[in-house]
Amino acid sequence: MSALQSFLEHLQRDGRLQSRVQSAMTAAEVAMIAQELGYPVSGSELLLLSGKSLRGMRVVRVDHPGEYPHRY
Repeated sequence: MSALQSFLEHLQRDGRLQSRVQSAMTAAEVAMIAQELGYPVSGSELLLLSGKSLRGMRVVRVDHPGEYPHRY
């Protein structure tokens, strides 16, 4: 199992962690949260999962004003 899959499984089980991730503004911030917990996950990995479901969890990239849409 990859570090990203392990992190997402942890995320599914932990409501407080879900709140932290939902309040993050960027994939890099989510990756930093994962790294604090010992999961070597990068923001790029998270962005590549955008729009896909993994083990019942859907990863969604939020477009922010001023960004180039669909650049990943």
